[in-house]
Amino acid sequence: MKEKPNWGKGEEFLGPRHLARLRKIISFLPKERCIVLDAAVGLGVLSEKLSKIGFLPIGIDLDPGAVFHSKKKGIRTILGSLENLPFKDETFPLIISSETLEHLEDYKKGISEFYRIIKKGGVLIVSVPLNQKFWSYWDEWAGHKRRFSPDSLKDDFEPFKIKKAIFFGFPFMLLYDLIFLRRFIKKRGEGKIDDKGLFKNFFIFLFSLNIPVKNFSPNLIIKLEKS
Repeated sequence: MKEKPNWGKGEEFLGPRHLARLRKIISFLPKERCIVLDAAVGLGVLSEKLSKIGFLPIGIDLDPGAVFHSKKKGIRTILGSLENLPFKDETFPLIISSETLEHLEDYKKGISEFYRIIKKGGVLIVSVPLNQKFWSYWDEWAGHKRRFSPDSLKDDFEPFKIKKAIFFGFPFMLLYDLIFLRRFIKKRGEGKIDDKGLFKNFFIFLFSLNIPVKNFSPNLIIKLEKS
């Protein structure tokens, strides 16, 4: 079943900015199809896309509702914490963690666990919110603990080596975040969410237009490698 945009009524906020980000993540994938850990799996949208193009996703999530939802979609999913992953050393050649590390109390513990379970030469793809100056009530509503800094990425993701980084979201996604999301949160609290998904494709296209200015980009996708 094709996932429809959900403006806040599901287990996570699924709208055009989320779908645009997934397209960028998929562009980072290696050519060789393999088993991949989707951490955290959420609604399973990414895992579904990975399955369709030949990858073998395994999902993990701390939310029992997300685990149940993903299992219903046929995704092999387990309940667990990224700070204490229930896998043996060097299990996965590929790990994807989209919009999750910013939720952890100890994100460095999550990075350490990823490093432990990824194979030598394996790839970690991460997306996180960027630049603390853009912190807003949206971050608080989403349960973020931090926004990452473009100037400390090497330290943040050690001992992985950075292979590629995209600073994205400027200017259109940033304007969307600052204008629409404030209104969205207010409407959601009042129970007035419009779930028709109008202009979804237009916004996805708009968000693909990007000026990669690291200090003014609200989002980061980074590809890392275990040497």
